[in-house]
Amino acid sequence: MNNTPKRSQPMSELFPTMEDVEKANREQIAMWYRSLPRSRVASEQNVIDRIADRFMNMGGMTPGLRKKINLPTSRNRIIC
Repeated sequence: MNNTPKRSQPMSELFPTMEDVEKANREQIAMWYRSLPRSRVASEQNVIDRIADRFMNMGGMTPGLRKKINLPTSRNRIIC
């Protein structure tokens, strides 16, 4: 059985669907926010924009969230 979500528009397998974004918790949103590549197509850019919107509405990045998603916290590096 294939568990890959069905997409209404063709998108890269790296990108979640809008439905995925709406259902995602704060940790998942943060991981996508930090790791998804720039998009070259409008459908992917819409997803990225929604991830950014939800991430900011959830309070953005915090030290605790950084730790949960294993982001470096060094003051010597630019992280966000």
